[in-house]
Amino acid sequence: MSCMRLLLFGALLLLAASDTEARKGKGKGRGLQVSNQEWLVPARWCTVEKSTDCCGDGICNGPEDANTCMADCPGVITDATCGEEPHSDRGGRGLTFGVSHRAKSAQDCCDKCKAHAKGCNSWTFCGYPVCFGLDTGWNHTFGECWLRKLADPNTPAFGQRGQYALRYRKKMLRTRKTCHDINTPGGMSPGWACPPTHVPWTSGTPGTTADLSKKWQTGGGWGNMRVHQLDANGDPIESSCTRNAGSPCDPNKLDHGR
Repeated sequence: MSCMRLLLFGALLLLAASDTEARKGKGKGRGLQVSNQEWLVPARWCTVEKSTDCCGDGICNGPEDANTCMADCPGVITDATCGEEPHSDRGGRGLTFGVSHRAKSAQDCCDKCKAHAKGCNSWTFCGYPVCFGLDTGWNHTFGECWLRKLADPNTPAFGQRGQYALRYRKKMLRTRKTCHDINTPGGMSPGWACPPTHVPWTSGTPGTTADLSKKWQTGGGWGNMRVHQLDANGDPIESSCTRNAGSPCDPNKLDHGR
């Protein structure tokens, strides 16, 4: 091999190595990083006997982070004017296409909504390296900022809200080929390939206050997503069910989860 070819080969190797490092570092400086299973430790889920310092107590503390405990982390990350509800995707008439409309943070997305010339009152932000797509192919990514306009900002509709039903997560388990294990959800899986335990989006309506004491569950299937409020035992309240951002549910049709 000539000296010129050796130099060219070496340069290509350096470029490949740099690209690999860049991919590993994707998400750094954003508060979240693409997970590496070698160092992740699953968070302890709350039980009746242990109600604090565990995943599900509503506080992001201790060893919990957004990879190991999406239920608690990162929590509300905007100021009180944004009306933020973690794990939610508000509806409304679209004003921006989030894939190409980006924000630096949830606060930035909220501020863009408040400043929008067409009366935005619904913002939705992806704050994770990957926000799992509901279909079988698309993954949304950090920074997507969807701005919308609700007919009534005091009664918002939601396409997704709260935790994902286990049945839905199992249904979506192999839509990304590298996902194999239901026990490594979201950031616990390489490249965030597995369905997360909770809706990865956060959203809000400026000037309102979200009731964070209520818990919600999203299930159903692509094109027929079902949102239920949960009772004190964590069971879906049938009368609360809405589908596809506000339509009434029919428990006998369209993959109701039975």
